[in-house]
Amino acid sequence: MCKFTHFIVAFLSVACVLLMSGCSSTRHVPQGSYLLDKVKIDIEGDKEVTGDELDNYLKQSPNHKVLGFWKLQLGTYNLSGKDSTKWYNRWVRRMGQPPVIYSQSLTDASARQLRQALVNRGYLEARIDVDTIIQTGKKKIDVTYNVFTGEPRRISSIAYEIPDTLIERIVLEDSALFTLRPGNRFDRDMLDTERTLITQRLRNHGYYSFNKEYITFYADTAEFSKEVYLTLNVMPPRTLHGGKIVADSLSRHQQYYINKIYFVTNGSSPTANTVQTDADTVIYHDIEVIYGKDRYINPGILQQKCYLTPGKIYRAADVDRTYEALARLGILKTINIELVPVGDIDGKRWLNAYIQLSRNKKQSITFDVEGTNSEGDLGFGIGATYQHRNLAKSSQLLTARLRVNYESLSGSFNGLINDRYTEYAGEVGITFPKFEFPFASQRLRERLNVSTEFALSFNYQERPEYTRIIAGAAWKYKWGNRSNTRRHYFDLIDINYV
Repeated sequence: MCKFTHFIVAFLSVACVLLMSGCSSTRHVPQGSYLLDKVKIDIEGDKEVTGDELDNYLKQSPNHKVLGFWKLQLGTYNLSGKDSTKWYNRWVRRMGQPPVIYSQSLTDASARQLRQALVNRGYLEARIDVDTIIQTGKKKIDVTYNVFTGEPRRISSIAYEIPDTLIERIVLEDSALFTLRPGNRFDRDMLDTERTLITQRLRNHGYYSFNKEYITFYADTAEFSKEVYLTLNVMPPRTLHGGKIVADSLSRHQQYYINKIYFVTNGSSPTANTVQTDADTVIYHDIEVIYGKDRYINPGILQQKCYLTPGKIYRAADVDRTYEALARLGILKTINIELVPVGDIDGKRWLNAYIQLSRNKKQSITFDVEGTNSEGDLGFGIGATYQHRNLAKSSQLLTARLRVNYESLSGSFNGLINDRYTEYAGEVGITFPKFEFPFASQRLRERLNVSTEFALSFNYQERPEYTRIIAGAAWKYKWGNRSNTRRHYFDLIDINYV
């Protein structure tokens, strides 16, 4: 209790010193300059605009506050002296934060940024007024940005000018998924989002070389009107003409197809020369695997995790699925997929896929040791974990764990079974990087991006009150979404015996 009291007194003493240093918060503010003390954003107009989202556009903000009022870092900085050659002053300054000196140019830049942000969101008549107040008798200044949003422009109608009829059909067939609709604010971020979605849709229909820069918008606004008549244009591809890259209205964007798929397992650059000169090449179904010195993974597991298919149209989603599936193979350290155009064959554009892989460590073993002291009763724990990440060269993960815990007990234990705590635990499990189930078809195993885990566990415990054995067996499935933000577990069988 005494130690705790001393700690509280010390903490309060430090806090008082730092709080008192706040009284001299302008200690390191040069003569003729001002400490930026407070910044406020006042908004008049549309309630959809909030100060919190506009804060990000300010070029200069006051020193950070703890608990909303205490400039702790500034106070720490002010504990330093003015002689920067002394080690103590340099050390204290590194722990703190220097005073934010008011800058007229940064304030003007903040006002411009705020207005541009509002214009981008459709508030074309937005106005920003800046008020500065110098605190009487202090080297401090407060800045207020008065934001007048005005009424936003809204989209009245959306027209589409897409000369290529095939692209037009692809773009408009999923119009229900469009995020841009009449009645929306004329928000440039929403326009850019729409460009990205349309580009993604086209790249999933074979348009490998298409990017969002080919999509432009033309906005027509009438005088004294808040309505915007929007036109979306898909420009033709650019070609080299007279030494310049220009848009050719007669040419069309081309769809690409997958030609050949190469897996390069030795981590070297996936180039056509490597494929032609490397003698250790294995052809398995519709892929070619180029091995280095170590054939550390079977071609069958690579073919199963590849969603690109020779002869099929290119889809960006298939490339993403291939990345995702290969990333779940523990034996692989890095993965890189490079698509290389190989020209026209039979009137179609083709791509070769070079999938470069590098190997992770096959095996690892870790140890951990801990000690305990419970009111004079000493104990220890020892554990070991062994992992093999490439069992049967199919990236199956074998995990084995062993652990021993022991703690001696002092005192009288008359009538009790044991005079100690003892535990021996072991677990062994194997994880398959695919869906495993009796009689499941190969097509189903490839479609489901699910890991299968089988595990056995054994635990022997001696306690003063009893001795017991706990044994378990489990059959589990694990999977996650593409962005790996959610993970799911399904326990098909989970048996425990005590």
